Amino acid sequence: MIDLREHIADRTIEWVMSLLAKRVPHSGSNPFLEGLYAPVNIETTETDLRVTGELPAELNGLLTRIGPNPISVANPANYHWFLGDGMVHGVRFREGKAQWYRNRYIGTDTVNKALGRPKIAGKRRGVFDIVNTNAIGHGGRYFALIEGGPFPIEFDGNLKSIRRPVR
Repeated sequence: MIDLREHIADRTIEWVMSLLAKRVPHSGSNPFLEGLYAPVNIETTETDLRVTGELPAELNGLLTRIGPNPISVANPANYHWFLGDGMVHGVRFREGKAQWYRNRYIGTDTVNKALGRPKIAGKRRGVFDIVNTNAIGHGGRYFALIEGGPFPIEFDGNLKSIRRPVR
């Protein structure tokens, strides 16, 4: 019964928020969607990475960063950069070489629906499913996080979202 109440409450909040968003006059521009802040519109992998100088042979692992990268914005006037879909970027280092650079969207339900991908397994929480603030490694696993709201999403060493680890 609680799950049904939570579901109804979540959908009601989502509906009210969409009504409020429609009240903002439409604008075609927003500084958080332009220039250096413009969204990256593709997922890509690059393997021929040129390095200036030398990388220590002992430097092995994955360097990641994550940030907001909206797939679409209905009205740029009410977009805030904290609310963009998450995209993780990574560089794989091994034995003195930068093996690859790759970027991937974090597999939230909203992102997977927009990209025609299946939902990933795991428990959901809240109305919004933005996960775009931190990428961490712990115990040989990688997680995309946000400080409040949705549960983390686990991704693999190739940056593919694989599950929501909360049961």
